[in-house]
Amino acid sequence: MTDFDKDASGKDALSYFQRVSYTDADSTSKVITTRSWFDGAGRTLRSGVGQGVSPASYDAVKKRVDARNVETHYKYDSLNRLERVWYTGLGGGDTGAVRPALPAGVEATVDVVLQYNTASPGNGAASRVDDGAGYATCAYDSLGRNTSKSRVIDTYTFTTSYEYNQVGQQTAIIYP
Repeated sequence: MTDFDKDASGKDALSYFQRVSYTDADSTSKVITTRSWFDGAGRTLRSGVGQGVSPASYDAVKKRVDARNVETHYKYDSLNRLERVWYTGLGGGDTGAVRPALPAGVEATVDVVLQYNTASPGNGAASRVDDGAGYATCAYDSLGRNTSKSRVIDTYTFTTSYEYNQVGQQTAIIYP
């Protein structure tokens, strides 16, 4: 279901939620509610699992388990921005200190680590993402708009550039 809500500062935020009902192995009925809030630009403000009606009443998703019994763990910074993602077998800890082996047939991967700008331009926006294949960096102009994204894989750099007109509309994407 999609509706409009207010974020923590009272601004309008688009809200999407989903309820999944199921019966577990001991015949107990369960309901899981997930909800995400988005700003006017479509960026996720907060996403999580809970029973509340506002972004503050939902906990950020810390772990999910897929059909292979692989746990995907999520760590957030003090501003609730995703900071790290890692994979473990069942029983992994939320801090990353306990990392049980992955099930047979599942290849191990390195953590995905995200960093954010702490000053203008682009204050608070993603500045770097490291993963198993390499890393990506983003550059921003004085208005905080993304002007380029570079992806480094092995020794190769692939840069995508973005251009804007005088009213801030994106006018070009230049691919590598």
